[in-house]
Amino acid sequence: LIISSDPLVKSCFMFGRSRTQVGIAIEPYQPIDLSSPSSIATFRNAIWSSIQQANSFAPQHSRILKDFVLVTDPVNRPLPRTPKGSVRREIAYEMYREDIERIYGEAEVGLFSMDVGEAWMRPPELGKDGKWDEKGVREFVKRVVQGVVGEKKKVDPKRDLFKQGCDSLQATYIYQVILSALVQYASSPEAKLSVNITSRIPNNFVYEHNTQEDIEDFLLKLIQNEKGDAAQREHRRRAKVEAMRDMVRKYTVEWSTPQNSRPIPTLLDNVATTKQVVLLTGTTGSLGTYLLARLLQDSRVSKVYALNRTSDKRLVERQREAFKDRGIDDCLLEREKLVLLEGNTAEAKLGLEESVYDELLMTLTSYESQVKGVRNLVDLALTSRLPTEIRPQLVFTSSVATVSGWASKKRAGTGKGARP
Repeated sequence: LIISSDPLVKSCFMFGRSRTQVGIAIEPYQPIDLSSPSSIATFRNAIWSSIQQANSFAPQHSRILKDFVLVTDPVNRPLPRTPKGSVRREIAYEMYREDIERIYGEAEVGLFSMDVGEAWMRPPELGKDGKWDEKGVREFVKRVVQGVVGEKKKVDPKRDLFKQGCDSLQATYIYQVILSALVQYASSPEAKLSVNITSRIPNNFVYEHNTQEDIEDFLLKLIQNEKGDAAQREHRRRAKVEAMRDMVRKYTVEWSTPQNSRPIPTLLDNVATTKQVVLLTGTTGSLGTYLLARLLQDSRVSKVYALNRTSDKRLVERQREAFKDRGIDDCLLEREKLVLLEGNTAEAKLGLEESVYDELLMTLTSYESQVKGVRNLVDLALTSRLPTEIRPQLVFTSSVATVSGWASKKRAGTGKGARP
């Protein structure tokens, strides 16, 4: 109501209910040149105070970022309305599906506008010497992390951000905000930094420095000792490699013992062992939703276990919203082959009840899923009670990793390729 009451806004609708970041499509009263990025930015800035006001009342997961404001075309593609004048959301979503998917696609590979519309995005203040100081840098990183992960959810600066709800899209946004500030700072002659300093920040640096304090320390070292000597760089490289080896050692010991006994016949009789039984994680996400739909329609699959994290909203409701948001027939969710499960791959036995986990051991033939979570899934495969010839397979895929190397000026397409 706050946004729709803005005098510049004719109507609007929210999108992204089942995603980690929501957005809003806004139809302006007066047409603007949608082919001009500056015209779109001008309109966004003009209505931004209304969006900020709405954000102040919204829960963390419903806050709108400026890059997730879609400006619609009131002339050629006006939003469809009911006789009472309200927006017919589902039809409107279908009209602008490609535009919405493009917003999420660009966000996942880091193509943000970086229009500083939020106070927490503003770079550190320059000191009297024209440089960033330690206090300013630490306050800046704190603002950014807090602003992205959630203003109403206090972030522990010493704890792994990904264990506090940060996801890949938010990690990319943190990276882009910090990178944008650093580019601006490096252009200042007082900073005495090389213009290519940003090349020393890998796009996955939030994963490598996954706490607020680690990010602060990384940024301070970068600007205070920008050149660094070869010995220091080699020391950091060795420390990183050793940390990786420690993690490998931690999660490659005490493997579960493969079970050689055949399944209990009475239980196995209820399972079509000639077909596949699949455990799929993250089915309310973008890629997971499409994978689930395909599996439910695949005649070679007799059962699909859809494992997702617990939430305040029932899983069946979240899954149905995910299907509807992507134009997938939610009637597929009524199929008997689907079993919706709430758990956590990072917990022992995936956070499932003993009876449910035992059922998976009896029936699972293949599944998909992060390092501890993958290890738990490996243990599940190893302890399968099915015969060796139909033991489960572990398949991992990531929508972000798939397109992270794509050239930004080229539009990603679809096509058939050879099976791996």
